[in-house]
Amino acid sequence: MIDHKVLNLFNSLFATSVRIEFGEGWCRLYFSNTIRNHICPLIVDACASFVGLLITIQNWSVFVKHVSHLSSILRYSSLTLAGIFSDVWFLMQRKKYYILLEKLLHFDQCYNAMINSWSNETEASFTRHQILFLVASHVTIMSTYVAAFMWFQVYGPNTKILIICCVFIGFHFMLQQLYAVFFAEHLSMRYNLLSKVVEQRNSRKILLITLKLYDQLDSMQKIVSEVFGMSCLVSTLIVFLNTAIVFYTEMIYIVQGGPVVMILSEVITMIPIIIMFYAMMKSFDRLIVEERKFKTAFMSLQYQGVESQLGEYSNFLDVINLKLMTDSPRITACGLFTLNLQAFNNILAAIVTYIMILFQFKDFEKT
Repeated sequence: MIDHKVLNLFNSLFATSVRIEFGEGWCRLYFSNTIRNHICPLIVDACASFVGLLITIQNWSVFVKHVSHLSSILRYSSLTLAGIFSDVWFLMQRKKYYILLEKLLHFDQCYNAMINSWSNETEASFTRHQILFLVASHVTIMSTYVAAFMWFQVYGPNTKILIICCVFIGFHFMLQQLYAVFFAEHLSMRYNLLSKVVEQRNSRKILLITLKLYDQLDSMQKIVSEVFGMSCLVSTLIVFLNTAIVFYTEMIYIVQGGPVVMILSEVITMIPIIIMFYAMMKSFDRLIVEERKFKTAFMSLQYQGVESQLGEYSNFLDVINLKLMTDSPRITACGLFTLNLQAFNNILAAIVTYIMILFQFKDFEKT
């Protein structure tokens, strides 16, 4: 069963437009708050774009002389553009998210019918914990900035508006990325359920049904890759740019003796971005592992009690193993790279390289 509380929480927090209700013997999947959940974030994006453009025009003669200022412009503009893109993309793909949820519900019905039980429940605890962390971290970030606004005269009025808007944009953008984690976690749990069925060495009929359920998960993986691939690519670019620029700016502030409140607020801002990206890559990596476990469990049947297996049953397992040997569709960022923990490690290496490049531009600035 889909974790309806987490799914509805996404809807309540303006991330998606689909809700689900369960009752005794019935289930209702429907669109809710579609206009509110997509228009309100776009209004915040538009406000941040206007204020950011105004600040840039007013201070361009100062910004153009410093790499750190130009990097900050790149950081805020990229985050705002990513927020706009993500909002529009989720609006365009809302029907596919609906179809994906329908397929999950259909899978659960078939699985429950196979095991003759209707009490099977799943809890997306990993996604739930990430949402709670995201909310708590952004409450802390907003509190830090508000304290800085009140006690330190570091930011101008337009900059304050821009920062507040960007905090909301960052929260909403990362929340939408967690929607991909939600589906990856549900697919992983269902692969785990199928693995347990196979390990029990059930009848051929049950194994055939299990194989059909595997085909359903396989088709759902294709949809996940299709609807989340582009947003995951944008998320990767945002993490790369923002993390590199913030760490570079922090080093400059420390060397130049910048305000402590600015250094602290920037560091606090980056922590959830890195953790959310790691969580997303970890969830996809777990999906790959669970799928591999399912295939291994099926293939191991051929080597268990070989002497007691009839020739027909052995041939049956051979056909299934041949089918499972084919590579399943990987969830990728528009086909450029597979989403897993290796991608996270590669991004960290790229961030270090980009920071070094920024310091090279800093040397040109001095000359």
